[in-house]
Amino acid sequence: SAFITVVISLTMICSAVSVSADSMKVYSSFEGEAMPGDVIAVDIKVDNNPGMWGLDFDIYFDTSALQINTILNGDIFTEGSGWPGVPLTTDYIDSLNSKGKYHFLGYGDSLTKDITNNGTLCTMLFKVDENATAGEYEIKLQLGTGDIVNCAEQAVPGEFSGSKIKVKGTIDENVAPQ
Repeated sequence: SAFITVVISLTMICSAVSVSADSMKVYSSFEGEAMPGDVIAVDIKVDNNPGMWGLDFDIYFDTSALQINTILNGDIFTEGSGWPGVPLTTDYIDSLNSKGKYHFLGYGDSLTKDITNNGTLCTMLFKVDENATAGEYEIKLQLGTGDIVNCAEQAVPGEFSGSKIKVKGTIDENVAPQ
């Protein structure tokens, strides 16, 4: 009985490890620092893609320091697919900036062939607010009400991670007193 419990426990642990190893990675990539007034590019990327038809998730950002200028299509979804889904009008961008959240939705243009390439889902251009205080500001990716699915309508496991943008502070804070 103890032997069976150990075997079941090891099986469960190995299963959890293999699921994690097979999970698609969705992450934001930004390394470096920014100054108030800078426009920075944050790529939202995919690695270890086992094959998907589409995905949707939320991207959160701190509106006290960051405002979206625009969002550019990456190399995963073609123009004929479902990205970006909503025209990026000034009103739409203003709406995103008031919420501090962008809902990414992308899907393939074929119901019979999964997208298997790795690369960039989109590039978000943020302007660092002129009055941003020094500190780290997180870009957070989170699977919300959405999911990742393949053409067979099966869920694709995914892991989401964000990044931090280090802002050096307001322009006045960076000027040495004379």
